Amino acid sequence: AKRKVRKHATWVTHAFLSKMLRDRIVKGIYEPTTQLPTRDDLEKQFKASRITIQRAFDILIREGFAIPRGRLGTFVTSIPPHLYHHRLILPGPAWSPCREPDLIRSMRRETNTTTRQGPNRILHFSGIHHPEDIEIYNGIVEDVHVQRLAGLIIVGDWDHLKGSELLTKPNFPRVVIEGPSLDKKCPVLTLDRASFFEKAFAFLEAKGRHKVALIGSSANWNDELGHFTQQIMTSRLVTENHWLHNVFFTGEDEVKNIITLMLHPDNPMSPDAIICTDHQMVKPLTDAMKECELPIDALDCVVQTFSPTRTKRPAPVTALAYNPRDIIGTAMNLIKGMRQKKTITMRHEFQPEFESRVAEIGRASCR
Repeated sequence: AKRKVRKHATWVTHAFLSKMLRDRIVKGIYEPTTQLPTRDDLEKQFKASRITIQRAFDILIREGFAIPRGRLGTFVTSIPPHLYHHRLILPGPAWSPCREPDLIRSMRRETNTTTRQGPNRILHFSGIHHPEDIEIYNGIVEDVHVQRLAGLIIVGDWDHLKGSELLTKPNFPRVVIEGPSLDKKCPVLTLDRASFFEKAFAFLEAKGRHKVALIGSSANWNDELGHFTQQIMTSRLVTENHWLHNVFFTGEDEVKNIITLMLHPDNPMSPDAIICTDHQMVKPLTDAMKECELPIDALDCVVQTFSPTRTKRPAPVTALAYNPRDIIGTAMNLIKGMRQKKTITMRHEFQPEFESRVAEIGRASCR
């Protein structure tokens, strides 16, 4: 006997239908909040069964592309992931074991705030360092492949991702912050370090200071030292080799000891100004001033930070702050522009500004 063929027998699968609908959403054929084809329309066009069609819709709903509205049908969500979901790719725990760099911490904090306030959603990834990270990484690769992400925001060096589809998939928006460019189509956002040192030196000169030390806490110590040296050559401020310290791999107690030796009253060669490229150095600086029993007006400190800062500053310092909100906002706008095929600026540089807020001081000295 001949086998009876069902009316809706077809090679169209729910995976095919979901991909077809997803591609049309990403291309803008079905815009946010608009209705997707009805089940009757899809059934007629593709000769697919109701079960196959429902499974395709279920995938889109689970991925965040669609939302069901009962008898009204299924609609594209108002915030589809290909427009509002981003990934922040961090360089992983290759930084100092003693502290997380200011830049990394500020980017992480700002993206958390952006996600809470909505509608944009930015999740972090710091590379593969534990078995569970492999599953997360594979999920991001799949998100890139099926266009469930608006784009990637990559902070710092991306050597740990060389050869990855995260970097190689063509026509996918990526922005690099403080790192090398991926290709000619990838915009790069940088911090104007030269501007930081120019403003710091101008401030210290205006305060009447003469001898300046540098406390750095960065993997980019050579760049920081280069900008510092350039300002020394054109400034009336002077420095000494033993006042220049990179404490990137140094614990807080050791940093305090270094500053204490430098500021101790018995030391005839003590600076009257310090430039810190990490605001986490303010606490050991304060502890050192207390131990040396120095009055607050004996020293001026200019610290590089990222506003808005939440760390209390127990010492009177002047903060030169980069704004992470501007940096992340620019990155997302660039990704949006790339998706809309607009002409974009490939290099953006951010300058620090003086922060007006100064920590409260309970007494007239650090004693």
